[in-house]
Amino acid sequence: MNMISLFDEDAKYIEDAEFLDAAIQKAIDPIMRKCVADGYSVRDVYTIAQMAAMDIMTEIILDNDMDMAKRNTPSKNHSSNFNDYMDAWVENIKRGKRND
Repeated sequence: MNMISLFDEDAKYIEDAEFLDAAIQKAIDPIMRKCVADGYSVRDVYTIAQMAAMDIMTEIILDNDMDMAKRNTPSKNHSSNFNDYMDAWVENIKRGKRND
């Protein structure tokens, strides 16, 4: 699956990236400000927010890979067979069809 970049050829935000940036800031700003107001280190809060975003990214990548493997399992009769499932998953990787 081809992914659309949020950056142009000069590594600048495209318009959709600007909207995404604003939406993310709007979502996390009140959470971060509350934590800092409660006395927590802004650097610690930032680190936890960054790790949370990485966790979400990892889950999305794994979900996409699992969905792709399920779509390419040889047949419904073999869908419960772990070896067939993994063979299909490996073939997708070899074909460059990994969603990450």
